[in-house]
Amino acid sequence: MPTLGSTKQFASDELKPYVDAAKAGSNDSGTFLNTVTNGEQVIEAAWEIGVNAEIEAILGGVTTSDSVNNVNVYKDAVRAQLELQNNKPRADG
Repeated sequence: MPTLGSTKQFASDELKPYVDAAKAGSNDSGTFLNTVTNGEQVIEAAWEIGVNAEIEAILGGVTTSDSVNNVNVYKDAVRAQLELQNNKPRADG
């Protein structure tokens, strides 16, 4: 079964520019938290795009079929396994 290579956990240094911006531009805790949360969402969205592109690239290489299952059955099985891997870093983090 293929494995995802881009399922790294978020590193604190990725969030640092957003924390620094929040420190510089916030005069209350609510604004600070909003800025950091927005940064976290940007980082997560970029990560998701990368993982989804990797999943699609892996699925593009699946050509297995047999007398019972066509290639789409195999692609569905591989996608399910990759989606589990995709969700694991989020659960661990």
